[in-house]
Amino acid sequence: MNFRYSFRRKLRVKDLLDIDEGRKDRSKPLEAKFITIYTIVESGTLKGKIFKLFKRALLSRVIRYEVKSNSGNKYTVLIKIFPNFSINKFLSSKVQVFCSCADFMYRAAYNLNQTNNIFLNKNIEKHLGIALTEKPTRVDTTPICKHIYAVLNDFQRNYKKYGILK
Repeated sequence: MNFRYSFRRKLRVKDLLDIDEGRKDRSKPLEAKFITIYTIVESGTLKGKIFKLFKRALLSRVIRYEVKSNSGNKYTVLIKIFPNFSINKFLSSKVQVFCSCADFMYRAAYNLNQTNNIFLNKNIEKHLGIALTEKPTRVDTTPICKHIYAVLNDFQRNYKKYGILK
């Protein structure tokens, strides 16, 4: 996928899964382990403020995984799903993602930040630093790392087992 065509357009899961065959193959032996899920209140958005006005909370969910690579390294992957998320429409759903690996930082973070597909909090912003604002050397890269690819596939297969969506 030539990532340049999608700048400024929020990507859907099917766009994020459009990675090169080499990364797909390298993601197969990875161990994606579901850790936890937590809920955040979307109060800073216009939609969140409208919901708050009517005494209702607009809730998003963040799913945390740990991914173990062949070398034994472990990476944290976070997937934020929005209130209107539906597993029936999984591939067309909008999500935000983060991975603690260097590939994500140096190749994917900038592009995902441009399309608002990166999950950010103060700690992640500090961790990624300049990678959020400085273009990577190679711009025509795939949108995510192999760790996020492995997690999205695991999520699609096992969301019921984890109790992620009720």
